[in-house]
Amino acid sequence: MTAGKPSLQMDMGLVRKLATYFIRRPGNLFARVYRDSARAIGNATWTAIPFSHQRWDTGENADYPGFWVDTAPTRLTAVVSGNHIFTGHIEWAGHATGDRGIGIRHTRGATVLYIARHMTRALSTAEITHPMSIGTEYWLRKGDYVELMVFQSSGGDLNINATLNYSPEFTITRVP
Repeated sequence: MTAGKPSLQMDMGLVRKLATYFIRRPGNLFARVYRDSARAIGNATWTAIPFSHQRWDTGENADYPGFWVDTAPTRLTAVVSGNHIFTGHIEWAGHATGDRGIGIRHTRGATVLYIARHMTRALSTAEITHPMSIGTEYWLRKGDYVELMVFQSSGGDLNINATLNYSPEFTITRVP
């Protein structure tokens, strides 16, 4: 350093910290998808529900591709890494026998994140529908996806009813 001239040395660690602080981070990203028609589910097989429409998808913008695309209708895909909350809602058509199940499957190793199963053998009538809901949270890496899975053992095909704003519905929310 010469007399009278200031030195311009940068602290690169500080520059990186400031850049990280000012880079736009995703806020609460979320999506909700639904199916507008009934879906027959085969007997004794876990099945991923294909969805036909999205109610909203805040991940779908210039920065992110969106959680749901109709070319992969069973999947909600993480647009950024982070902790995510999932909920799923279905309503089985009335049937008096068998078990019903709902689950959320994570595709990294086909890991099942959560399952709920109900016995319906105690029902005395086939006219009673069987609603089920599920929710859990899990850390996803960008590109990981989850699917809403269902199971029934009535002895034949059984429908998931399509009921506006209720069944089937699947949500994902990234928690900032």
